[in-house]
Amino acid sequence: MRISQGSITELRGGRGGRELLGKGVLTEDLNLNLKSEFKSFSALSGNDWQEVISNIGMVMRDLSGGAISFGGEFKQATLQVWNNTSPLSLQITVEFHRLSIPGEGDVDEVSGRNVVEAVKKICRIPLPEEGFGGNLKPPGPSIIEGITGLQNNSEEGSVTLRIGSFVFPLLLLVSAVPQFSMYADSSGYPISCKVAMNFESLWAATKNLVDAW
Repeated sequence: MRISQGSITELRGGRGGRELLGKGVLTEDLNLNLKSEFKSFSALSGNDWQEVISNIGMVMRDLSGGAISFGGEFKQATLQVWNNTSPLSLQITVEFHRLSIPGEGDVDEVSGRNVVEAVKKICRIPLPEEGFGGNLKPPGPSIIEGITGLQNNSEEGSVTLRIGSFVFPLLLLVSAVPQFSMYADSSGYPISCKVAMNFESLWAATKNLVDAW
């Protein structure tokens, strides 16, 4: 089986993305969600004078029999201006299987057990860790790591996703849904597993983020 280089998907974690979490094959098209929200200038300003003027205009309309009528809303106030931008989000499904993937070694070195171990690493990422007395350590980088990471781009808890020539650093793995094959190898482990994953960028998407692709 020959696998297209552009379909090979690699997840790395740890400081600087040095730890290989898993390498599989993209099973469907890659869709990226880039979204900004806009609101009218009047909605952002929140001034009450517009409502007062509108009320006066309605009174004048009634008194004049419709000869005089005006409102407190102006065309300029309906201008749509930027309110916020969401993080980049993407959803992919990656298949991990016992077939050899370029760069991983020989076919004989890849087994169903390797598949399960790779999937376990990935499924751990979006979950909290149990600590002393049932205290839960949250997944993802801490606030301090997020701030200091502006300098070194090595946040603990974030992942780097490589799909072919595309590289997406500093992503949060929000969810992972594994689907194990019903077929097992001689060791009893499933021969493959498809994992549907949702990612979000650590910060709001920017033009710089797109340029980095």
